[in-house]
Amino acid sequence: MDAPPPTDVDPSYDRFAGNVTFFLADHNTTASVPMPVLNAYYDESLSVTMNYGAQLGACIVMLLVVLALTPSAKLARLASGLHLLALLICIVRTGLLFAYYLTPSSHFYQVWAADQSEVPRRYWDLSLAGNTLALPLVIVTQAALVNQAWTMIAFWPRAAKYAACVVSGIVVLMTVGTRLAFVIVQNHAIITAIPPISFSWGIHWTVVMGAISIFWFCAVFNVKLISHLVTNRGVLPSATLLTPMEILVITNGVLMVIPAIFAGLEWGKFTNFEAGSLTVTSVVIIMPLGTLAAQRISAQGSQSYLAGNNFRKQNTQTRSAFGATSPHGNQTKPSSVTFSSHSGPATPEISIGSKAEVSLIDRVERVDPVDLELSRIDAFRESSECLK
Repeated sequence: MDAPPPTDVDPSYDRFAGNVTFFLADHNTTASVPMPVLNAYYDESLSVTMNYGAQLGACIVMLLVVLALTPSAKLARLASGLHLLALLICIVRTGLLFAYYLTPSSHFYQVWAADQSEVPRRYWDLSLAGNTLALPLVIVTQAALVNQAWTMIAFWPRAAKYAACVVSGIVVLMTVGTRLAFVIVQNHAIITAIPPISFSWGIHWTVVMGAISIFWFCAVFNVKLISHLVTNRGVLPSATLLTPMEILVITNGVLMVIPAIFAGLEWGKFTNFEAGSLTVTSVVIIMPLGTLAAQRISAQGSQSYLAGNNFRKQNTQTRSAFGATSPHGNQTKPSSVTFSSHSGPATPEISIGSKAEVSLIDRVERVDPVDLELSRIDAFRESSECLK
């Protein structure tokens, strides 16, 4: 038979609200920690550890995907190099942040007695390294955003393009500058074990500039897409009618909304959720993902894009047969990138007399569509500089 419940138990006593009491290093002084505080701390530690672990796994998977799907000839390019470098830095940094919760620094006595004297020096060095890597990660991420943004605004009007460049430069410099100051102050706090309470304003400014940077580049990536949706009342053309550059604009623009959401969540008061690291990590993952998605979609063949190439090829062959030339062909400028919403074949966006386009005809069947579209941008830059 089951034993009867004890009669001397106080039903009003909350056994989950007691204190955990332990002796300090002098074997005499005691310290008490309420159990609800302990539970909250370990709940938060587990959630943050899972967060870092998910980021670490996502970065490793994306690195392997980029290496597997990107031809070796493209890995030496600036954009690919920035993406790979950002992924590598993010993997190391996230791994160090994850490893902190497996070190003596996060053990019970060290945390609640505020006594880190017995923690080996190598664990302090790991914390310093993890915090310091935030600076190169932000620098490389900002460089990748600037490089991608320049591709987006290459066909903008000159005044708008220069204004976007100036604003982007200011935003990037302030973002990197505030992050540099934060890293220095945080490293000093790690070494001295004194929280940087007096620099709380600088910490807030670091968060503000990080969010502004994400919002700004998200706007730059989406301005062309939004303008098309407003003009055409929210109607996008079929994927088979999009040029590779239009696909690149859409993929990067839509995916950049995700880091913008995380940047906005940094201002919320959430329990057991840390959005700060997710903002930068999401940018590191999304930048190569958008490029790969654009390449894969474009590789299937855009009807308007292929129709334009065939049109250029046929006209070039006709002109060669009859000896027709245009004395002003090299001065013809391409129109700005627009989204085609018609169902018929699109005319080419660059004059058939353009020297840069003629040089690409012989290898158009083997070249990557996105590469060919980016070559058009390079040709437009060169022609613009010659006409200044």
